[in-house]
Amino acid sequence: MNAAIVRRVCTTLVLTFTIGLVAACSGGTPENPAEAAAPSAGAAAAAAPPGAKMAPIFVVDPLWPKPLPNHWVTGSTIGLGVDAQDNIYTIHRGQAVEDNFKAADIPAQKDGDEETGMKSGAASGTKEMIGKCCVVAPPVLVYNQAGDLIKSWGVQVRATSGR
Repeated sequence: MNAAIVRRVCTTLVLTFTIGLVAACSGGTPENPAEAAAPSAGAAAAAAPPGAKMAPIFVVDPLWPKPLPNHWVTGSTIGLGVDAQDNIYTIHRGQAVEDNFKAADIPAQKDGDEETGMKSGAASGTKEMIGKCCVVAPPVLVYNQAGDLIKSWGVQVRATSGR
């Protein structure tokens, strides 16, 4: 048999099988597709029998927490906790922040950069930074329920080269 014919037959069989599988697993179509795509919390509660325990429903608030002070940025959040006063504690990995997001934390170099060969123009012995924004936040941050930063502490651990 010709290779093109074999390929066409195999493709047709795979597509037919996939369409049949999707149709068999779908269980029919809902009367209102918008409700099926995004069920509301109220609809889930109405469908539950009285007195039944339900899993909590969480909604993302894109405006929480509020912007951090001092041009702080955070790395990957690796821990979260809540105290008795409902304050939220987070711990993050400052090392995960890329250099272009923490320019105020990186000292300027008088000599050229080994990778790019570019010079920053910093005077010898100065503590100039390569940018004014931003600085990696302390590792532990504490927020109130409104998203205001109320406390922070810790020291960033800097990775050493040669690991």
